[in-house]
Amino acid sequence: MPDGVDTVMMQEDCVVEEGRVRLAPGIKKGANRRHAGEDVAKGAVALATGRRLKPADLGLAAALGQDRLPVFRQLRVALLSTGDEVREPGQPLAPGMIYDANRVMLMALLQGLGCAVSDLGIRPDRAAALADTSRPRARGTI
Repeated sequence: MPDGVDTVMMQEDCVVEEGRVRLAPGIKKGANRRHAGEDVAKGAVALATGRRLKPADLGLAAALGQDRLPVFRQLRVALLSTGDEVREPGQPLAPGMIYDANRVMLMALLQGLGCAVSDLGIRPDRAAALADTSRPRARGTI
C-alpha cells in the first residue's frame, strides 16, 4: 500500500459520478487492510503434513505463492462381504437370510473419507471363493 494510506474502500462500495469517485459513508480507519503475516506468522506452519486439503487450504497455499503442494496418493480400498446368508438390498430374502447393510455403510464412510473404493460384492463362505478374491490382480485393477 502507498505510504500514508491506512484504509481500503472496496470498489463495489464506490460510486462514480461526473468523473469523481464518491465513497459511501461510515468506513472505519483500517478497514479492508491486512498486515503482512496477519494470516500466517513468519516461520509458522501454514498447512501441516498429513492434513486433508480443503478448498480454503488451496486458497491459502496460493496466497502464499505456492502453485504445487506435496500430497499422498488417494487410498484405494477393496471392500467385500462374506456369507451364504447375505443378500443385496432389494433382493428377495429366503428364511435365515439378511441384507448386506454393512458393506453399503462402509462404502459410504470410506468414500466420505476420500478413498477410492472397489466393491467386490458378496462372496460365499467357502475358502476357494475367498482365496480367488484375495489373489493379486494385474496392476491397475482390483
